[in-house]
Amino acid sequence: MTTKTNPAIEVTQAVEQQASQVVANPETFHDAVRGTFPPALASFIESILARVARGESVALSRPSEILTTTEAAEYLGISRPTLMKRIREGEIDYFKVGSHTRLHREDVVAYLQRCRARARHEFDAIRELDNEIEGL
Repeated sequence: MTTKTNPAIEVTQAVEQQASQVVANPETFHDAVRGTFPPALASFIESILARVARGESVALSRPSEILTTTEAAEYLGISRPTLMKRIREGEIDYFKVGSHTRLHREDVVAYLQRCRARARHEFDAIRELDNEIEGL
């Protein structure tokens, strides 16, 4: 007998919010049953049904609120050494569990949002400068 193991399907905040909205309003729920699920929820349900159809087990989980440095680096799309450098420079809040560095998910998300906002601001500044140069 072969045992199939699969990573848990994470219940993301978007999926949770969309599911709550669908279930909270009976009219919306019936519309959803007829095929108008919000995109994240539809993808989530499709993943579950696909696994069930293949005879696989399904485990639902919430993302951990505490991240290792490896998990945080993957989430941010940077290397672990770069993450550690940014932690040392005080750009991201962290805490220690023994000798291990850990991060709260909300701090990692907040850092990513700050980085994206800074990048948008810098892009807008470059675009404004470009417009000024074109006007000369």
